[in-house]
Amino acid sequence: MKDVHVVQVGDLSFTFMLTFDDDSDDFGGVKLNRFALHEIIDNVAYFVLRPPQSASYRFIIYARDSHLDVNSSIHPFIH
Repeated sequence: MKDVHVVQVGDLSFTFMLTFDDDSDDFGGVKLNRFALHEIIDNVAYFVLRPPQSASYRFIIYARDSHLDVNSSIHPFIH
């Protein structure tokens, strides 16, 4: 299990992508995003990963100012 947190999130909204290091995003017919979650508590975004097996993964967090147009650019935070 791995925890990642981002402080002072302000008006940011987040989405994320979890993949294996080879860019595949499926484990036995289940999308890897199902093994991660995020929540915002007291202006801190918490991301919890519980991968299905020991392996190399990529976890990409995308953040966007929630006041901007939906079509505006998003900014990845790669961890």
